[in-house]
Amino acid sequence: MKRAASWVVVCLLSSPEALSATAELSWVPPSENVDGTELTNLAGYRLFYSDVSGPPYTGAFATVASPIDIPVASLADPVNPAYILTGLPTCLRVYFAMTAYTSEALESAYTNEVSVEVLDPPVGLTLAETGAGELLVSWSALPGDDAGAVGSYRVRYGTVAGGPYEQEVVVEGSATSVVLSGLAVGTPVHVVLEAVCPEGRSLATDPLVITPVTGCGNGLVEPPESCDGDCPTTCDDGLACTLDLLVGQAVTCDARCTHTPITACASGDGCCAAGCDAGSDSDCSPTCGDGRLDPGEACDGDCPTACDDGDPCSRDLLVGSAASCSAACAAVEVAECLDQDGCCAVGCDAATDDDCSSDAEAPRAVVLPEPLVGGCACSPAGGAGLASTGLTLAGCALLLALRRGSDRRLR
Repeated sequence: MKRAASWVVVCLLSSPEALSATAELSWVPPSENVDGTELTNLAGYRLFYSDVSGPPYTGAFATVASPIDIPVASLADPVNPAYILTGLPTCLRVYFAMTAYTSEALESAYTNEVSVEVLDPPVGLTLAETGAGELLVSWSALPGDDAGAVGSYRVRYGTVAGGPYEQEVVVEGSATSVVLSGLAVGTPVHVVLEAVCPEGRSLATDPLVITPVTGCGNGLVEPPESCDGDCPTTCDDGLACTLDLLVGQAVTCDARCTHTPITACASGDGCCAAGCDAGSDSDCSPTCGDGRLDPGEACDGDCPTACDDGDPCSRDLLVGSAASCSAACAAVEVAECLDQDGCCAVGCDAATDDDCSSDAEAPRAVVLPEPLVGGCACSPAGGAGLASTGLTLAGCALLLALRRGSDRRLR
């Protein structure tokens, strides 16, 4: 018989219920005998598979054990024959070969061998914002034996839709979540997930995208920030008897002003502190007490004795003294989260200060609830099949195709 060129096409499909894979094989039937005469008595095919390369292909781990008899009469379309093998386990490399036989029980040699490692992408991928520049990436655990087959998961992410994904995190196969941190507020983050087998990895899930809005730089003051977009750059309260300092930084949203009363008698600092006079501090007025506001005096005869600006979120301090005509009121912003002080300070919330209302927004999440579609890694093994007697299916090459649900979308 004359050898006819044929192709074996292996397509991996998903099985969402079991997370195992389905191999859909199709091929071109032979049309001639080895001697060149027309083939008129083709009766069927035998499909062989195993998790070990090479004959005798005694696999028994799918829904049907090898070899699988495929009579021509059983094919829906004998001109374009195809067969679907279900129940292939995740993370297992499966080797395929095929023969053809006639009604006179003459059988061809094996086709060349092809192999695929069956592995579906993970399912149930979700993203949720959990804090300043942080995202929780979660996915569903694989059921049954598949859970132990996956060695690790690889989370890849970046700022460009469709990639490249410049950063990645690898977690062990038993994990179902990981936290990404240090993300830029206001910049979309695109995330894909892959499962990794000993011999390769799955196709990536469809990407999910979320834009972090919580954290420094979004213009909202959120715990534990003290400012965001309106951070102070200088801290002069206009009072000579306070030491004004800028603490923290605008880039980390923790910049704030402190105003500490000056208590030491020191010439040249512009302050006549309480208990000081012109003899101990050149900043004190020699004319204090004459009822006139002279240079260097903050008051004279009308000096404050108590300070209250009516704002519960400020600490009111009396600095200087009436005796030295340096008395003045200074308001220091409350920066601590303290219960029952009447102030919900900047950067505090109901969890840290009972003066704050509980109106925190729940984490935003993007969810892809539908299972994703299977993938594989594969390689052809061997060259063209050689005929001994009877028919042959030769020149086979492995082609991969993915079938994706057309209605899958972000919801």
